[in-house]
Amino acid sequence: MNCQNCGANVDGKAFCPQCGAQVQAPAQPSYNYNGGYNQPAAPQGNPTNVLVFGILSLALSELGIVGLIFSIIGLKKANNYIATYGNISNQVRIGRRLAIAGLVVSIICTIIYVLIFVAAIVAGTSSGNSSIRYSYSYNY
Repeated sequence: MNCQNCGANVDGKAFCPQCGAQVQAPAQPSYNYNGGYNQPAAPQGNPTNVLVFGILSLALSELGIVGLIFSIIGLKKANNYIATYGNISNQVRIGRRLAIAGLVVSIICTIIYVLIFVAAIVAGTSSGNSSIRYSYSYNY
């Protein structure tokens, strides 16, 4: 085995005797006792989850709180994917943008629903204070 820095022979040594660089042994697959060799695992990531939650957050944003929950989950999944794998695929990029759009629409819809609810309560309580009195008299 040769040093990757200077090319010197480094058989059985942890450091190169000429340049002092650390020697890394090639990764060898481990033996699986169930009948074969385990290959080093490739990084697994599913950017489709981010895209699905982005679509759901925008589709359900008119429901207010439900869309808000899906938006937060979609953004969290996108940020976790980026932090774990370091790259942004097109699905993650689109899903993240849809989740942000769903978050904005959900917040606006939630504010509108709260305002409508407060207006209905105010209108309901003010109609009970009417100064008009009705009197019914029955003549038999």
